[in-house]
Parts: sequence; C-alpha cells; structure tokens
Amino acid sequence: MRYRGEYERNLAVLDVRLEHRDFILGDDYTICDMIAFPWAFIAKPLTVPLDDFPHVADWRGRIKARPAVQNAINLYKDKQNRGPDKQTAENNSILYNQSAAHLRGGE
Repeated sequence: MRYRGEYERNLAVLDVRLEHRDFILGDDYTICDMIAFPWAFIAKPLTVPLDDFPHVADWRGRIKARPAVQNAINLYKDKQNRGPDKQTAENNSILYNQSAAHLRGGE
C-alpha cells in the first residue's frame, strides 16, 4: 500500500505538470518523456487506473502511438515474462532470493 500511494502521488504530480502541455517540457517530445513513460505504461499491471489522471492518460496515449515506441513495446513480445515459463522468485535464483552471503560466495 505504501508504494502504491507513492506511485499514485507521482502520477498526480505528472498529471498537474501535463495539464497545459502535450509533453513534460512543453510541446516537444524529449528524453524526459522517454524516461517517465514506462512508469505510466505499467499502470494497468500495477492495477492503478489512469481515470483519476486524465492528462497522464492522454500523454501516455500520445507517446504509445509513436511508431518507435510501438516497435519497442512489441520487441520480443513473444518472449516476454508470461505463461508457464515466466520468471518467478521460485525459479530464478539470479534475480530473486539472493542474500549478502550469496554475493560474498557463502551460498
């Protein structure tokens, strides 16, 4: 709940920023938009509807419609982390469940 609240707070900050702008810095798509976009893109998987953030939703749509962004979204889509082979804490000891001892060579 703590992190969801912080995520929503950040969406609210972005929503205020986008109120009179097409992009974060104004009329042009910049690296700022590229960096922030993934956080808005993952709202649905995080179960945070963008209904309360209409400017973010519109901005997200503008960026998502860009051909280069579509290409990036679709890149390796068939190999994304879905289905029976998806990575979880139980089957991926490289990304999950590492301790300090593991990093020191003790596990």
